[in-house]
Amino acid sequence: MKTFGLLFLVGFVVLQSCKPQMYGRETLLGTWVTNVDEPLDGKCTIEFTAHNDNTTSYQFLYENGDSFSGRGLEWKYKCGVFREKYGDGSRGVAKIKWIDENKFDLVILKNQKTELYKGRIRTYERKRE
Repeated sequence: MKTFGLLFLVGFVVLQSCKPQMYGRETLLGTWVTNVDEPLDGKCTIEFTAHNDNTTSYQFLYENGDSFSGRGLEWKYKCGVFREKYGDGSRGVAKIKWIDENKFDLVILKNQKTELYKGRIRTYERKRE
């Protein structure tokens, strides 16, 4: 009986660790825009695209006219957590809190400069073409 109880408890904890999300991977596909004040580079607009082939692309447009484009090798979204692998081998992790199907808050947990960005919130809205 003790073994059954322990297995039930472990199974219950595992099942409870990932609650169903209102919006999933399909909702995340497409281009999203946010305006932020970057710790090192100042104000900018970020366009982030989650592609169906599980890659990402970014366009940073800075207030001073500078720009930067980048591409992520791979992304995954599960249980409200967005994970990304970058071209330099580093990884990013963020929590996504959906506001509605066209808007979400992205809370940075880890990226190439975690010490500057951890806990920063970026509010993304779906880009309208």
